[in-house]
Order: sequence, then structure tokens, then C-alpha cells
Amino acid sequence: MQKTKLLVFIAISLLIIGTTSMTHAVYALHNPTVPAPELNPSVIITYGESVTASIKISGTKHITPTGKVDFQVSTDSGKTYTKFGATKTLSSGFATSDSYTPAAAGSNYRFRAVYYGDSNYKGETGPSRSLTVKKASTAIKNLNCYPNPIGKTGHATTKISGNLYSGSTGIVGATIAIFYIDGGPCWTPIATVTTSVDGYFEFDWDVPDTLENGFYYIKAKFEGNDNYCGASAITCKYPLLVVPEYVLGGLLSLFACFAAFIAHKKMGLNRPK
Repeated sequence: MQKTKLLVFIAISLLIIGTTSMTHAVYALHNPTVPAPELNPSVIITYGESVTASIKISGTKHITPTGKVDFQVSTDSGKTYTKFGATKTLSSGFATSDSYTPAAAGSNYRFRAVYYGDSNYKGETGPSRSLTVKKASTAIKNLNCYPNPIGKTGHATTKISGNLYSGSTGIVGATIAIFYIDGGPCWTPIATVTTSVDGYFEFDWDVPDTLENGFYYIKAKFEGNDNYCGASAITCKYPLLVVPEYVLGGLLSLFACFAAFIAHKKMGLNRPK
């Protein structure tokens, strides 16, 4: 009798073990394939531009992964990651992040996707994709002197102004150095100014009495910084014209200016650098 009970106990135990094993076999979670995200428009962009990250998570042939995905970015070459944008729901295994705009130029950006799994697949963090952000190009535009020409005697002042742009956007807070050249080989510093709204800068220059009558080129130069390339511009089309103040009045001064302008055109003065 005891032998029969023992056999029954063994049979029941084996049945329970077998059922448990089958349950685990049926509900075993698969390993998904989470690749490095694709970056759009490219893995190389210019400062000021934005990117999105796209992911295609795959699994077995007949079971498409579902569930949620977070996108993360690292700004320290992959040491630490931070979520950006909203959590996304997979659609046919695909998901695309919200737009991300890098705060600075550099090659220290990394992007990855974190998949949280579903009833068929385990959660998994994918490998990273690198992004390089190049410095943005710049240009100094609208460089001008006003009034121009100016009389040399007494207190002669001209306003030098212009704008610093990157594309169509004015750069605020940039340092602009202003120079003039008097026929020698070197540029002489006038002042250093800072750009304001729309990249605008200006400086009221008290023209030295020691300048001889004639044309003087003005140059504005931006050395560049961590995010922007440098740029410079010269008033070649309309250089500053310094003329004497004539006792006979404005008409004679105007004639002198006109004569100097014609002489300037005939001489074909070389463009300074």
C-alpha cells in the first residue's frame, strides 16, 4: 500500500514539474534586435540645425515587437545619457524621436534607443550612433560709414555699422574688431564692439586729425568662437573719404569730393586684405 502511494506521489510530482516546464517554455521572452538609431538629416550637421532619431526593432519572423521606446542623448561621448522628447509607441516595429537641437558644436554627441519590451520580447538598450555638429559659417554684411565723406578739420565723426549673420540669423553677443588702413601694409585698430539684436554693431569713430585727405578702407572682423566660424568685410565699394573743410562752403567741398571720387575710380586702387 505504501509502495502504491509512493508511486502515485512520484507520478503527480512529475506531472507538476512537466506542466511547469511547458508553461515556462510557452511564455519564454525572446531577445529583440535593437540597432543604433538612424539620424536624420545626417550624422553630420551644422550648429543651429536639428536632428531626429529613427529606430526599427525586429524579432522573430512571425512576431513583430510592440510597446514603448525612449530615445536618449549623450553630450559627453557616451558616458551618461538623458532622455529627450516624449516616449514613443512602436508602429510595425518603427519609432521616430522628437526633434533635438544640439546646444553647441562638437563631436561629443551620441544617440541610442531604449526598448521596454512586451509580452513576447525582453526590454533592451541598443548601441549608440554618433553625431558631429560643425561650426556654422558667418558673414558680415551692410558694413558702412555715415556720414561719408567727412571734413577733416575740427571734430569729425563717422558712424561705422554693420551686421553679423549666420545664414539669415543675426548673431547676438559676438565680438567685432574694427580697423582702418591708411596706405601702409598694416591695419590700424579703431575699436572692439559687441553685436546686439539681429547681429547689429556700430561705433562712432572720431577720425584723427592726422589723417591726410583721401580714401580709407574700413574693415570689420569676427574671429569666430566655439560655435561659429570667423568672418570679415571691407568697405571696398564705398571707402571712407576724408576731405578738407573749405572756407568757401559746401559747393566747393562737394566739388572736391566728386573730383576725389573720379580720381579713385581712375586709379583703380587695389583691394586690401
